[in-house]
Amino acid sequence: TVTKYIAEFHHLSPRIQVVETERQQVTKYIAGLDSSIKDFSIAL
Repeated sequence: TVTKYIAEFHHLSPRIQVVETERQQVTKYIAGLDSSIKDFSIAL
């Protein structure tokens, strides 16, 4: 589910040893979404 994905994304994100911009984080978040949800989010 999207809720589980969000929780896991927030759980794992701090473990990345690279400082990322908000734009980089959003790009990675969207890349990990299911394609049907990704298409919808990009359309927004």
